[in-house]
Amino acid sequence: MNYTIFITAALMATIAIAETNTTENIDVVKLLEAKYQRDMKTSEGRKFWHGKLVSHIADPSNVVVITTHEDGKVFKDAAKVVRPIDSVNAANKRLKRTVNKKGVPKRLADARQRRADEVNMGPTNVTVTITAGGTK
Repeated sequence: MNYTIFITAALMATIAIAETNTTENIDVVKLLEAKYQRDMKTSEGRKFWHGKLVSHIADPSNVVVITTHEDGKVFKDAAKVVRPIDSVNAANKRLKRTVNKKGVPKRLADARQRRADEVNMGPTNVTVTITAGGTK
């Protein structure tokens, strides 16, 4: 909130200096407006201009997140919707398959290890060529 007063004072001082040239005055206002719009896209920028975050409320019926800052400014942003299947898939990607080699024959343990390595390295593409009419 103190920054807002500082920016306003700086703007007024700049306007007073540039009072003789209207073009400079308009340019300064446009630059300041552009900075404000860029800062409103981030939480840090909003904090700089409007003070600390006072409340953060999720509204599931309208799928928005409502945030209120010290100076009373309220922002309504679209909430990020995460489907359960997306959450499960993301968690599964982070998992690594491990192999228990105790009490199994070496050949089986090696086969399990090869399969685990394939899964951990990502998807495998298999190309199959089929000839119509079979082979002769």
